[in-house]
Amino acid sequence: MADSLDSKNNLTGLIIFVIIFVFTLSNSNIEAKIFSVAELPEDSIYTFAEKMPEFPDGDTNFLSYISKNIKIPSIPESEQHELHKRGVFRFVIQATGKISDIEVVRSIHPILDKEVVRVIESMPDWIPAEHNGKKVNVQYSFPIHFNIQSD
Repeated sequence: MADSLDSKNNLTGLIIFVIIFVFTLSNSNIEAKIFSVAELPEDSIYTFAEKMPEFPDGDTNFLSYISKNIKIPSIPESEQHELHKRGVFRFVIQATGKISDIEVVRSIHPILDKEVVRVIESMPDWIPAEHNGKKVNVQYSFPIHFNIQSD
């Protein structure tokens, strides 16, 4: 019962916050401009497109490619306290299918991050995203999980 009340109070608080936030935005002098795809610069980066980019032969092959090509380097025992099991990486799939702008959003460990970036850099070209019939650049993020046992 107490858990039910807590979650109702949290939901009510969230709803009130959203209402205040929307009210504040609606009363501000922010002007939004809506662009058509034709008006956007060619180097724009989308976070979503009508047809998202695809790794050659699909998502299953993307995961397989990552797992087959990562060589887990040894982490010095003195640095193992810095090790995180999960990381997040982001990159852009260009309108040409090439990969660019690789970044570590959530680090696992500098040594492992470097290895994941190496594998991302070595990926074959993707099938590019399309939006309104035009090939576009899309930002792609993916989490990766390492189950590393310390000795």
